[in-house]
Amino acid sequence: MEETVSERQNRAIDLSIVVPAYNEAAALPAAIAAVMGYLDDRALDGELIVVDDGSADETRAIAEAAAEGEDRIRVEGYARNRGKGHAVRHGVAAARGEVIVFLDADLATPVEETDRALAAIADGADVVVGTRFHAEAEIERPQPWLRRFMGGRFRWLARAMLGLSESDITCGFKAFTRKAARALFGRSTIDGWAFDAELLVIARRLGLRVVEVPVRWSDSRDSRVRPLANAVESWRQLMQIRRRLREGAYDPRGETMAE
Repeated sequence: MEETVSERQNRAIDLSIVVPAYNEAAALPAAIAAVMGYLDDRALDGELIVVDDGSADETRAIAEAAAEGEDRIRVEGYARNRGKGHAVRHGVAAARGEVIVFLDADLATPVEETDRALAAIADGADVVVGTRFHAEAEIERPQPWLRRFMGGRFRWLARAMLGLSESDITCGFKAFTRKAARALFGRSTIDGWAFDAELLVIARRLGLRVVEVPVRWSDSRDSRVRPLANAVESWRQLMQIRRRLREGAYDPRGETMAE
């Protein structure tokens, strides 16, 4: 008997790809086509979750139009812009995949890099972090110098303040087992740009296996990043994460995540 839409939407699947989107009307059609093409090419039982982060353009309408007649596309969202961290957390909460990936709507990291993440998870990783700072990474178009400088300062601060060791904290491509995603995002609180750092802090506290994989990456000249304003915001968020870390807010609550 053919599976109904309702039955499909209530069962576990192989892969969920979460795309946070804030005013991404220009980029979203290509992103949707790329993700759906990827699922078809790999014959994966998967879904695309587009999270409209309070966009003021046609982002929501474009996503909903794509979802018509395609039950593998799900549209989530809310009226007020909350930040990328909130959008990703919202999408992960709705995801049904045994593996959950998030990537940017501008496809700075192509969806095909999911192959590397799936291989790493199959090899025992709980969390996979895409890195642009590996000999095998392919940088097709680098960031402008100011964004490179500010990104470097943020990574230095995150390591110094939080004890992180990952080479690329802010790459917009990460993957998780379902169990790890539930544990991480259930504890995360940061809505803004430092949310990636918070996830890695929590992963360390829970004893999860975090693996970095080199990725292909290209800067988007239409990026939503505002280097100076986001730098101040991110510094404040790092301070908040450090305070919560010292207070034990991220500690395991009686469960053991690591095998």
